[in-house]
Amino acid sequence: MFTPKRSTILTLLVFLAVIITACAPAPTPVPTAVPSAVPTATVKPLRVLAVRLAWKNNAEFAAVHTAMAAGYYADEGFDLKLVEGGTATDFTDVVRGEQEIGIVASVGGVVNVLSQNLPLVITGAILQKHPMAYVIMADKLTPEQKARPLEPKDLIGKKVGVQGPQELLALLTRNGIDKSKVTIQTIQGTNALDVLTGQVDFAQYWVTNQVWALQQAGKPYKTLEYWQWGVPLQADVIYTSRDRLQKDPDTMRRFLRATAKGAAKMLSDPEFAATATLKYGGGYDTPEQLKWRIAAQNERVTNEDTQTNGLLWVNPDKLMAAFKFYADMAEITKVPKLEDIWNMEALKWARSN
Repeated sequence: MFTPKRSTILTLLVFLAVIITACAPAPTPVPTAVPSAVPTATVKPLRVLAVRLAWKNNAEFAAVHTAMAAGYYADEGFDLKLVEGGTATDFTDVVRGEQEIGIVASVGGVVNVLSQNLPLVITGAILQKHPMAYVIMADKLTPEQKARPLEPKDLIGKKVGVQGPQELLALLTRNGIDKSKVTIQTIQGTNALDVLTGQVDFAQYWVTNQVWALQQAGKPYKTLEYWQWGVPLQADVIYTSRDRLQKDPDTMRRFLRATAKGAAKMLSDPEFAATATLKYGGGYDTPEQLKWRIAAQNERVTNEDTQTNGLLWVNPDKLMAAFKFYADMAEITKVPKLEDIWNMEALKWARSN
């Protein structure tokens, strides 16, 4: 009987395994996971928002520059465009829509146009205490005057330099002083040379910028603050057209929210504010001047009204008192209704959201 060898049997087994493997169906490939595309966030483009300034784009608007540098306007969807002003068309350009929002130097500056029914409305103010003051060199004061705050009676018998007489006449009238007891002289008022050189005794300056020359010279001086003794005016007043505010209140709400944040950061971090103005201002101020100027402005951003109602608030009673006073002075012919010229609803929204 034939008995196969072990090697032969192994060879046959291997041969059969090869055949079986060849005849078996190919394994179903395991699909490889294809990574899904990672969704990219859609960046909404910023909308250009044009703002008309009261004057040159300098440190007066440091609160706005601070909000720009901190990204507060960008957070609201705005690419802010600052347009220098100080012209006769500032208000009408905003009414026409060439700029959506304006910032005027003083409530006094907007009193006349509002009394003439120009459809503008006040929505906020950056400086609660107006920087305008009557400045005199300390060496012209008596020891008694040096020892106390100056009063309107200290103007009597003095030569007072002004660019326009309206505010001084209002100050004298409000405090019962006959204008004939004061010599009024027109000055340029671009710097403090008027008082440094003795051309006048007192000069009407903004103490947040025009007295910088006195600071540099190290010359001591004193001020008679207009907001304390004249009309309680605010400065850097925010306004827009009445029609625009009615149709698009959201733009003003978000602008005020960002601006209030900028003012708060200017108060808490003046060095950041100075750097912001160097970047976004028009290059009118040196770094040294910026530090001094922002510190001076910060003293005027808050008062008892902002403690209750938040930054940028405009007190309606003070506003109407200003209108009534200018009417009594025959500077305007009519006092408008408060509801036509004052609207804090956007600011209230900005504070609570």
